[in-house]
Amino acid sequence: MALLKTFKPGPLAKSTLIITGGMGIRVLMLAALFLLVSRTLGIEQYGQFSATLALVSFFYPFVGLGASMLLLRDIARSPEELRKFWGRALLITVISGAPLAVIATLVGKVVLPEEISLRLIFYLAVAELVLTPITQLVVTLYQALEKSALTAAFLAGTILFRLGAFLALMILLASPSAESWGLYYLASTLFFTLLVMGFARRDLGAPVYKMPDCRTVVREGLAYSVMQASGRLSTNVDKVMLSRLDSLATTGLYSAAYRIMEMLFLPLSALLWTSISRFFRSGTAGASATLRYGLKFLPIPLLYIIICLIGVYFWARYLPVLLGSEFAGIEAAVIFISPLMAALFIRNLLRLVVVGTQSTVSAAVIEVGGALTNIAANLVLIPTYSWKGAILATLISEFVMIALLSIVLTRSISCEKSDVRTKSG
Repeated sequence: MALLKTFKPGPLAKSTLIITGGMGIRVLMLAALFLLVSRTLGIEQYGQFSATLALVSFFYPFVGLGASMLLLRDIARSPEELRKFWGRALLITVISGAPLAVIATLVGKVVLPEEISLRLIFYLAVAELVLTPITQLVVTLYQALEKSALTAAFLAGTILFRLGAFLALMILLASPSAESWGLYYLASTLFFTLLVMGFARRDLGAPVYKMPDCRTVVREGLAYSVMQASGRLSTNVDKVMLSRLDSLATTGLYSAAYRIMEMLFLPLSALLWTSISRFFRSGTAGASATLRYGLKFLPIPLLYIIICLIGVYFWARYLPVLLGSEFAGIEAAVIFISPLMAALFIRNLLRLVVVGTQSTVSAAVIEVGGALTNIAANLVLIPTYSWKGAILATLISEFVMIALLSIVLTRSISCEKSDVRTKSG
């Protein structure tokens, strides 16, 4: 009995296990959805859908101007004012999301290949820039209140509704297309958003709407927004550039490989996501303490990544059987892209340490630099090396950001030590 108490998991471990469980279910449903969509649409149509979703995702972080992170922070500090903070975040999200959806639609029509319809761009823009951010606010509410079970359920529920929508599409339409999937994608997102809003209203009460001070919101949330936007840009720019500089078929192949890597990375995302508030708290003790706390996260994730790399090496050869003959060659892409997981984890961990020490602006500037590096490297490498060039460009940008974040941390720690010596002297 004493032994069981000794190994009893702490709150972070419990939350991580619950969120990872939800993420695990999400991964399984994502895998099923991915297989169904890629096999049913084919590589060209899947490429259209992936390129459009990637472009729309560029605009997502600017919806709400960091409202989700501000909501998490403010509820942690003053939980009794939850309804006011929720109402403020909801207003900002809707006011900013609707015009961004229109802008994304117009930009998409100009930037994306002409084979991609305006309707598809509009469907995904509304789903991702108006509805999904509202769902994310509800998830943030439950995360801030440390209601891990419902948080995990909502994270998995989004994919469950989309999986159900695609199954309905397969039943109702003889020849599904990227455009028709975009419409069903929008409908499933709308239904789930209404559902989670109903849950939040029942559990937490109605949000209190009060027009926020825009200057305060911009000043406090813009750095988070820019940081998230740059991260999205780094993640998705290669898909859009491949669609323009190579072909939609190559975009579909690369997007499928990237999706597999993202699914493998989800447990690590759960760990990082559930620990955000803890990094904020540890940051009050300084950069050295926050870095020591962050280093505790390394061993198990790195072991997990090694296991994933071994599994990918031995099992990637079977992917064309699952996805269809059009995806021949995806095994090489998955093997080539899978080491990116290590760079992604280390960079995200360092970013949490930097943000936790109140260096949000520095982290945002570094993310912008990483995104610009990614774009420049893609322009150089994609015309010659196709999807391999896109992977190399992403790796280069990740290493640049890791180096810059390390420099910021080193300087912060040096300043702390200098201050200690000055005070002791």
